[in-house]
Amino acid sequence: ETLTFILILLILPFVSRWLCGTEKNKVVGIEGDYLKIRLIAQPERGKANKVLLRFLAKLLSIPKSRIQIKVGMFSERKVIQISHYGKEHFLERLG
Repeated sequence: ETLTFILILLILPFVSRWLCGTEKNKVVGIEGDYLKIRLIAQPERGKANKVLLRFLAKLLSIPKSRIQIKVGMFSERKVIQISHYGKEHFLERLG
């Protein structure tokens, strides 16, 4: 049996590093069913999506190949599928 976990994300609009005071991508909270994430990458030509996948892989300490954007490739609202890892792994890493 393969574990699969679904994350529903709200990606906050790009803000320059100077304005937001950070050079890091970060989880900034929860709003309803959405986990809110601020990325420092601009949403152009898939750049922000690539940064998001790398950020989630690092945050969760899992291979990037286990993470897929299922819905919302061109939207700030995204549904992410994480394969071979369950909810417990996510909650433990998010701590």
